[in-house]
Amino acid sequence: MLARKSVKFNERRARRAAAGVIAAILCAITAFTPAAVYAEGEDTAAAAPVETGPAAIVPAAPDDAAQADALPVRITALEPDAAGGKLVVNCEVSESYLAANEGKMLYLFKMNPWSTLVINGDAAPLDDVKLKKTEFTLEAGFDGADRFYPYVIAEQTTGGYAEISAPCYVDPALLAPTPAEGADYPVPATKKGLTSADVGEILLTGAANTVVTQAIDRLLAPTAGSGSIPFIFDGNTYYVSREALDSLDAKVKPLSENGVRIYLQLTLDGAWRGTDENLATLYYTGAADGAEGYALNTASATAVTYYCAVCDFLARRYCDPAGEYGCVRDFVIGLCADTGAKNAAGDMQVADAVFAYHKQLRIADAAVRAIDSRARVYAPLSHNWNSRANDSYADYNVKAYLILLARLASSEGQFPFGVALEARASDPASYSIWDDEAAADSADAPYVTMKNIEVICDFLGSDALLCNGGRRALAVTDFAVNSNPDSPSDMSPCASFAYAYYRAAFNDNIDALIWSVAADETGRVYPAAAPTADGEGEPATDAGSKDDAEGDGEVLPVQAGALYLGLSNADRTHKQIYEVFRKIDAAVVTDVNYKEGDSASFALSMIGISSWSEVAPGFGKDKVARYNLAEAMPVLASDIPASADYNYVGTFNDGAFDGFYPAGSLFVELRTVENPSGKKSGMLYAGLKTDGGRDRGGITRRLAGVTAADSGYVTFDIFVEAPAEVASATVEVTVGASAADGAATRFIGSATVKPNSWEQVAFKISDVASVAESIDSLSVFVSSYDGLDHVGRWGVTFDNIAFCGSARAGVGSVVKTVFIILIVIFLLVVVAVMALRAYNTHKAKKRRAERTAGKY
Repeated sequence: MLARKSVKFNERRARRAAAGVIAAILCAITAFTPAAVYAEGEDTAAAAPVETGPAAIVPAAPDDAAQADALPVRITALEPDAAGGKLVVNCEVSESYLAANEGKMLYLFKMNPWSTLVINGDAAPLDDVKLKKTEFTLEAGFDGADRFYPYVIAEQTTGGYAEISAPCYVDPALLAPTPAEGADYPVPATKKGLTSADVGEILLTGAANTVVTQAIDRLLAPTAGSGSIPFIFDGNTYYVSREALDSLDAKVKPLSENGVRIYLQLTLDGAWRGTDENLATLYYTGAADGAEGYALNTASATAVTYYCAVCDFLARRYCDPAGEYGCVRDFVIGLCADTGAKNAAGDMQVADAVFAYHKQLRIADAAVRAIDSRARVYAPLSHNWNSRANDSYADYNVKAYLILLARLASSEGQFPFGVALEARASDPASYSIWDDEAAADSADAPYVTMKNIEVICDFLGSDALLCNGGRRALAVTDFAVNSNPDSPSDMSPCASFAYAYYRAAFNDNIDALIWSVAADETGRVYPAAAPTADGEGEPATDAGSKDDAEGDGEVLPVQAGALYLGLSNADRTHKQIYEVFRKIDAAVVTDVNYKEGDSASFALSMIGISSWSEVAPGFGKDKVARYNLAEAMPVLASDIPASADYNYVGTFNDGAFDGFYPAGSLFVELRTVENPSGKKSGMLYAGLKTDGGRDRGGITRRLAGVTAADSGYVTFDIFVEAPAEVASATVEVTVGASAADGAATRFIGSATVKPNSWEQVAFKISDVASVAESIDSLSVFVSSYDGLDHVGRWGVTFDNIAFCGSARAGVGSVVKTVFIILIVIFLLVVVAVMALRAYNTHKAKKRRAERTAGKY
């Protein structure tokens, strides 16, 4: 619908008005050694690259973590005082060791954070003590960067020093400021999530969780320059790419400010392999070229130092809840850590791989929990529960990997890492995940998927996996279901999503279910086989071309083996699953006929159940809706009552951004622009991707003090700059609101405007007031109407952003109206009294005049 062009631009301007260690060891599950994982066919681990010199290191041996309890000394507590620059280390020894070694000198060392098991002979102890009793204390200097280093107790030998305790790390939470009272770990409105490069799509689908991936080797820059920003870590200067950081900010800020929980996934994509001599050390030299992702080379001092620096930088930028760049509390470290194809490190046996990854995970934990004690790090793991999926890579089963990882965490100072699970079907081409035979409800199942998700939930609740008595967090951060482009009306993928969503929504041990592919990534291609009920499948269409099913004149190729995992097609047209995804957890307040859960009720008969409680214990129809959804078409600006009060939240004429910042756009800036009346004034400009149009870009703002009851409409002036060939553009608005009890509401509206001319867009949002009390956020996005990219310049200018004219009068309005009426009545009475008095005075004068005339 075309919004009417503004004709009262200046009049509206004239009306402006002024947020220790208690996990049990492996024996609780099984006696485990690396050799027991794969009795046959296990490749011998290749030696990891080792740096030599003053800080020489020795790679991990598979059983070293298992021997931690046999060491004579145990570090019982590390008590840091960063402000005082001191660390107190409390230790204890056994009675037998004391009896045999009384009077012996013991020493405190700070070890390197990279993969090291021995103390270099040139290292100097931080403190020493003469052993006299079973408990003793040592001290050392301490600053913030020391949280990345493990501490160890050693004794002197003929060759130097030998550790007699397990390495132990400071709990970074002891360094974090105490959270404000009542500042609990934020819980999103819904567990539903979506990963998309399009910020607008995440908000418009009602998703409250997402994964934002950042390759740290693309964030790090080797040297100073106009395209880099310096930062200091541990007294040294490092650099980040300004472009990469701006891009990350443009995702984190608008998403977190709109209540979306961000899982920031830190990866390596090989950007510096074979180039900069320092940043090239980030990767293992034995890793394959062109891998999907790379494991951090924790055997390299240079690599680990850079990694500590960038983790510290990201933590300080995003973990502070009051930070200006947005807030992140959840960090996923690497890609599937158990899968060599996605976390390439070269060939390693499982214990060596876990030892190396444990360092990477712990360093990130030390960075983020020192800023916010509630922050979390996650180990991303595949669905290969008891299977080894790919013999061409160093792939390990998740169950064995988790056992070793939890054991290492326990032996070196427990820390609460969580699990970020890939829970797709065992057969990625499957459309119906509920009949996945390889995902049985058994601890011995080959795969763990959303069909048998309780298997890993139960495992994380076992003694060997607990962290200080508590469960480890679990989030499904990678989930999607294949669809068949030959059968666009097949509702099996929709039923699969509903099945997975309800199993997650009503399982208290799952924090999120995130659909990981927003749109098909390879165009319209066809899977090699469409699974049948028995799982055997049927041959796909022969390779070649398909008919022009869309009627757009384009014949698209067939690609055997490809998957269609998006909520939308490659051209961004929505599949049927898009609407199911959008409404499955919503109460649609603008549709009186919509009942909670209606969008998924069709799936019951397809799955073969009569109630969702059969597959989602705890399910209740009254608990389905997790937030309120309001939708509306645009209205004409003339529909806004002429007497409406305007609450302007964006005027920009005073040279201020008014709290708005980029949302999917490259940048925002203030510009002096000529308005439709020919006068120049300040306005907000958002720069969009050159030669763009398909991806949404715009602005967003967190609001305060905007009352829903007094906000019947939202309106703004907009000028979309687009290539001349673009006949129309789509403008999408989303308003976030909340009730006194915290219940979330999201309004969504879409309008069509003519590019390269001023338009006024308005939406009636009075339905929001029926379920919400305050307006919390406003976002506006622009994209091409046809969903395609167009060559040329794209940008958008905003002005006169306002909420106005409530459709229903609030108490304040009623009081105001009554007061005005009383004033009018009072004035009328006063006028009447004065008129009556004047009339009586006139009559009295007239009588006196008549009497006087009669005397003469």
